Amino acid sequence: QAFFAAAAYRWSISERSPIVGAAGSCHMRAEHADADVVSTLLARGWCKARLPTDSAVTLTTALTTVGAALQSLHRFHQASDCARASFGALSVAAFSERAQLRYETNSSGNGASDENSSSLADMCTNASLVQASASSSAVLAEVAHAALSGLHTTLLSPAEAQSRLDAFWYPAAEPPSEAPEGGREGSVSGIPCPAHEDAGLLTVIVDNESALQVLSEAGSWLTVSLAPGECVLLAGRALERISRGKIAACTHRVCPASMSRTSLVFEALPCQVDVERCARLECAAAASGSAAERDAYERAATVLLGDNSATRGCAVM
Repeated sequence: QAFFAAAAYRWSISERSPIVGAAGSCHMRAEHADADVVSTLLARGWCKARLPTDSAVTLTTALTTVGAALQSLHRFHQASDCARASFGALSVAAFSERAQLRYETNSSGNGASDENSSSLADMCTNASLVQASASSSAVLAEVAHAALSGLHTTLLSPAEAQSRLDAFWYPAAEPPSEAPEGGREGSVSGIPCPAHEDAGLLTVIVDNESALQVLSEAGSWLTVSLAPGECVLLAGRALERISRGKIAACTHRVCPASMSRTSLVFEALPCQVDVERCARLECAAAASGSAAERDAYERAATVLLGDNSATRGCAVM
C-alpha cells in the first residue's frame, strides 16, 4: 500500500526506545520537541509531555473557566436535543449528554443561534471565555508545532494551517456494564466518545479527569492519566499517511468518568497549499519511473487530499 509522503521530508530521527522521566512523561520546550517526545511518537503514536510552568498555568486557568461555562450551559439546555450559537471565532453547543465549545482562529462567521438560546449567544461574546479559548489554543498550538518540527515535518505552516481547539464538558457518569477489554466498541453503549483516530496531523489534549484511553499494540486499552502540567499528543491519520506508516495513528476513546470532566483538544491539520506542493513534487519524481509507480502516488495523494487531488495536486508539468 502506497502512502503519500512529501519528498522534502527527512525521516532521520533515531528510532531508539523512548526514554521517559520519573513522572512518565517527556519534556516539551517552546521552540522544539525534546528528543524523547519524538522517539516516543515514532514508537507508539502517542506521548505524554510536560509543559513549561507558565503554559501549564494558562491551561489550568482555561480548564477552569471553560469548564464552568460549559457546565452551566449544559444544565440550562440538557433537556434539548441540541442548541447552538456562534460568533466570530467562537461557537458553542449544548447536547443532552455534553456541552462543547470550538475556537477557530481563522473563522469569519458573523454568528447564528437557535431560537430561545440567548445564553448561548452571550457565551460566544463573553470576554473571559474568548480569552481563555485564545490563550489555551495558542499554548497547545506551540506544543503541536514543536513536535512536528522535531519530526522534521514542514507540512504545517503556522500562519496558514487550519487548526482548531475543541473543549468538551461531560457530567459524571457510571461506567458501562460491559466495557470491552480491547478493540472497538461496536454497539456498546455508555462510551461518551467511541474508539477512533483523528483525521489531522497531531492532536494535543489536556484534561482535569482521567477518561482518555489509547489502544496498545497488544490490543488492550491504556488509561492516560495526566498530572498537572502535562499534556498528551496523539498522532492522526494524516501524519500516518505522510510518514508512510512510520508513525501510526493513535486509536483512542473517552470512557465515562466518575467526576465531571473538562478537556481541551487542539487538532493540527495539514496546510492544503503545502500538501499540494509536495504532491506535485512526488508525482514529478515518480514520472521518470513506471506508469504503475506514478499511479500509486496519485492514488495515495487522493486518499489524503480528496477525490479531485489526482488532477489538481498531482499534475506533472
